[in-house]
Amino acid sequence: MVEFDRLLSEARPAEQIVSVCLRGDLLAEHQRLSRLLSDERNRARISIDDAGPVDVAAQIQDVERRMREATWDFRVCALPRRRLRELSASVDEGEPLSLAILRESLVDPQVTDEQWLRLVGDDNTDGVLPMGELQRLVHAANEVNFQETSVPTSRLASVFLHRSDGS
Repeated sequence: MVEFDRLLSEARPAEQIVSVCLRGDLLAEHQRLSRLLSDERNRARISIDDAGPVDVAAQIQDVERRMREATWDFRVCALPRRRLRELSASVDEGEPLSLAILRESLVDPQVTDEQWLRLVGDDNTDGVLPMGELQRLVHAANEVNFQETSVPTSRLASVFLHRSDGS
């Protein structure tokens, strides 16, 4: 029983992180440059000094760097069941329950009312998050609040460890 008591004392609510790039315009630039790089790769070279693909590849890496800099790791954490019941009973007709749960579950960043409105919008204004990114955040909040917590298995970690032990 001592082992269970120790585990119980260390218990924490489930959490998830969802990385979201807040500069959707850079995605279009990345796509444009990727097509250009593909075209450059297939284009006949005029001289050995022709740096076309290298210049485009450098631009792509710059866009990727800018996208990483514009990315926030949103952290959501499971709410107590009591709070979920309260939210379910008190949510406004104008705000879907899923958004109320997301907002309450969001621990990083801690957003003000104004920031929340700019992020997700309301009936009168659009937020900056596209629907797909908003759905990813809602899904994460639903998972930490309503799904089981089981031990995940990382195939990639297994591959690396298998390679490192000389097998």
